[in-house]
Amino acid sequence: MLVGTELATVAALRESGEVAWTGVVIAVMCAASLAGGLVHGAVSRSLPQPVLMVALAVLVLPVGLVSGPWWVLALALIPSNLPCAPTLAATTESVSRLVPHTVRGEAMGVQDSATRMGLALGSPVVGWVLDHAGPAWGFAASGLGGLTLAAVGALLLVPGRPRPGRRRLRSTPAGAGRAVSGSAATTG
Repeated sequence: MLVGTELATVAALRESGEVAWTGVVIAVMCAASLAGGLVHGAVSRSLPQPVLMVALAVLVLPVGLVSGPWWVLALALIPSNLPCAPTLAATTESVSRLVPHTVRGEAMGVQDSATRMGLALGSPVVGWVLDHAGPAWGFAASGLGGLTLAAVGALLLVPGRPRPGRRRLRSTPAGAGRAVSGSAATTG
């Protein structure tokens, strides 16, 4: 979703003949992400990762409706970039909270690999959309891709659903399996 938004931004600037302003627009996006990250880090209780991810995806969808000079596009991209750093931080926090400390390094590596895989797979998909439908649809493809991944993540986190690598404990009748010490058994 992140690279897709950047690709759509460059395509929109190219279409309007303002590609020279790309660096400024990307800097505005980065500043918005930084501001969101500072707020995320400053509050005692921030939004949960799934909410942030959905916000990141939903807020990029209307950017494709914006037309005008480069600075209008830059302003339109601010809301969609505010949840960027918080989403990345919350994702890392969630992974580190969900796994035992003994495998945290491995889990962080898997998370980083998944992020890079998403970047590698999302870029050509959004690029194809940009080539065949234009910048507005590139923003839509980026946001819809993010919403799709958020939905998959939500399905994987359904309460009561067995998680890969975790054993479900069988429920036993009350008292079954309890060890009774010799002194407790003889006193009575």
